[in-house]
Order: sequence, then C-alpha cells, then structure tokens
Amino acid sequence: MWRLEQSEKDSEIIDLTQQVRDGHSSIDQLQAELRSLRSDLDTATRDAATFKRQAAAEVESLTALFASQREDLERRSAAEQAQSSEEIDRLRAESARLRANLEAGQTRYQHEETQWTQKVNICFVVWTVVLSTFLGH
Repeated sequence: MWRLEQSEKDSEIIDLTQQVRDGHSSIDQLQAELRSLRSDLDTATRDAATFKRQAAAEVESLTALFASQREDLERRSAAEQAQSSEEIDRLRAESARLRANLEAGQTRYQHEETQWTQKVNICFVVWTVVLSTFLGH
C-alpha cells in the first residue's frame, strides 16, 4: 500500500511538476508578449513624439507665414490708403484749379460781354446820330 501511495504521490509530483513547467512556459510566453507590447508601445511613443514635434513645427511655420502675410497685407493696405489719399488730394486740387479757371473764364466772359455791349451801344448811338444827320432829322 505504501508503494501505491508512493506511486500516487510520485504521479502527483510529476503532474505538479508538469503544471509548474506549463506555468513557466505560460509565464515565459506572457513575458515575451509583454516585451513585444512594451516594444510596440515604445515605438508608438517615439512615433507620437515625432509627429508631435512635426505638428508643432508645422504650426509654428504656418503661424509665422500667416503673420508675415498679415503684415504684408497691412503694409499694402496702408500704401494703398496713402496712395488713395494722395489721389483724393490731387483730385481736390485739380477740382479747385478747374473751378478757379471756370470762375476766371466766367468773369472774363462777363467783362468781355459788358465791353461788347458798351461797344454795340456806342455803335448804335453813333449810327443813330449818323443816320439822323444824313437823313436830316
């Protein structure tokens, strides 16, 4: 009986030893999977950091580009506004000059018209006198 018990115990020890080996094998597999997952996580972390740096560089580049474009637009707008103001001033001066020329022309025309009216009136009086003299009135 002792032998039977010893055989059962040996069998149990063999089974337990096999279970321990299977457990070690499972642990080894799990550790290998864990190392693989850690490696994948490290790679993903490095890739994410790289993408983050690239995105930050692109954002910085775009921000600088937009700032430069805004400054350029502001400069062009200021130049166009100054040019428009100069053009408005030039047109106002031209308008004032033309108005002054028109007023001078109107004054000259009125003066000449007055002179011609006086000359015509004098001629009319002279002709009236001459005709009266010839006609004997």
